[in-house]
Amino acid sequence: MTRWNLHSGMQGLGVILLAFLLGSWLVVRAHWWEWSINPQYSYGMLVPLLCAALFYLRWKDRPEPGKPGKAGGLLALGAAGAGALLIAALQPVFESNQDWRVLPALSALSAIAILLAAIYAVGGRTWLAHFWFPVAFLLTGVPWPTTWENKIMDFLMQGNAGICVEALHWMGHQAVQQGHLIALPSGLLGVEEACSGVRSLQNGIMVSLLAGEFWRLGLLKRLGLVILALACALAGNAIRTVFLSLVASAEGHDAVARWHDVAGNAILFATIGILWAAAWAVSEKKPTPEPDAGPPFPVGRLKFLRAPALAMSCLWIASLIGTSLWYDRHAAPVKRDLWSLQASAQGQGIRQVEIPERTLSVLLNPDVAVAEEWRDANGIQWFLYYFRWEPGRTAIRSAMAVHDPTNCLAAVGMTLEKEFPFDPVEVAGFEIPFHRFLFTRRSEPVYVFHAVESDDGTMREEKFSGETRLKAVREGRRNRGLRVLEVAVRGAENMEDAESRLAQMLAGRLKLLAP
Repeated sequence: MTRWNLHSGMQGLGVILLAFLLGSWLVVRAHWWEWSINPQYSYGMLVPLLCAALFYLRWKDRPEPGKPGKAGGLLALGAAGAGALLIAALQPVFESNQDWRVLPALSALSAIAILLAAIYAVGGRTWLAHFWFPVAFLLTGVPWPTTWENKIMDFLMQGNAGICVEALHWMGHQAVQQGHLIALPSGLLGVEEACSGVRSLQNGIMVSLLAGEFWRLGLLKRLGLVILALACALAGNAIRTVFLSLVASAEGHDAVARWHDVAGNAILFATIGILWAAAWAVSEKKPTPEPDAGPPFPVGRLKFLRAPALAMSCLWIASLIGTSLWYDRHAAPVKRDLWSLQASAQGQGIRQVEIPERTLSVLLNPDVAVAEEWRDANGIQWFLYYFRWEPGRTAIRSAMAVHDPTNCLAAVGMTLEKEFPFDPVEVAGFEIPFHRFLFTRRSEPVYVFHAVESDDGTMREEKFSGETRLKAVREGRRNRGLRVLEVAVRGAENMEDAESRLAQMLAGRLKLLAP
């Protein structure tokens, strides 16, 4: 290698390193909201480190680098360019939609395209075939699409509750399934998201792929590990739910909180142990090669990456600066005629319902959280929930997707019969953007009113979708503060009667939101 080639390669190394670090930060940033907020995906923080570890293991027995072809080089350049442009385009969308799971998925795919293109440019097809798995392993940390995950989670929670009830019957215990709930003589036990099996399923898939790569298993054996991971996750969470039900029956519901995480962690570690042991049992060679004895690194080829790396860095920095300027320009003042809910008066028979810490975490820890239930003098039963988030950068759309009547009420055994057209309700001089729903529970009607309003006065008149999220980008809207009010009325004659009673009840409870 000539001195010029070495100097040129090392000169480009700094530029390449800058692009790599900046791009890695942008990709991790797109995932970090979900990894840090959602316990279901907390394992994702380890995925980039595991990618690096798997790459290192592959590096130790790397083959002789091949020579990139002209057509392949153009294709790699196009893939890297498309990935870089997409990452840049996602920055303004991310600013107001940190919880949109499309963004981490697209960011991960873009990063994979860029890295594989760089690998091809340095080592040709030989290196591309050798190193693609450690790079693609990043996908194991990408959150699943919300719609798919909700359907899978709902199916697993329903099934888990059903299996648990049947098991309890075989053991001589009384139990009745109500949606995701298990009615025991001591009270209701909820099969929550953490108990559904999805978390163990996702962790199990990641560990099975990791173990398969560590032990360098063949394709069929790796597929067998994934199937084993699915079986372990489903069986483990069924055992966990039955165990917690037995604890609730024997010691009461207070004991469930003490054993909930212990049982979950035990199932998780048992699954990891089973998968790792199974991978070791079917492996046929050492998991790691001898100390690095691979061919020399073709330093001179780094010069081909210098110009693209510099262009990517400039593009991403410009995107970050432009995003900040766009949202600062469109910052909107907070309205001064907004409503909030006044604390309930003492001595009116209103019972404050404790909201579990797990639920508050899923709702992204609102600054104000109120849950009440009572029965008035007319025999009408009321359930009221009020949440308030102060303005900030934290995305709250995912919390609203969770705390939505069509999700949370269905989970407790209610059936949605009808959703009425959007029509705000005038109460005490405030216009409340209520959505109306009719549910039934054991053939008894339950009228539900659900309102979401942000501090800039915008109302949620439609479900969150790609169109509404992009609209927030065009309008430069971050989280400007949010209030949620949900009221369920049981015992009213019809929707009109329920709405009239709602207005009377809220007339003395709504007040002007303090600036």
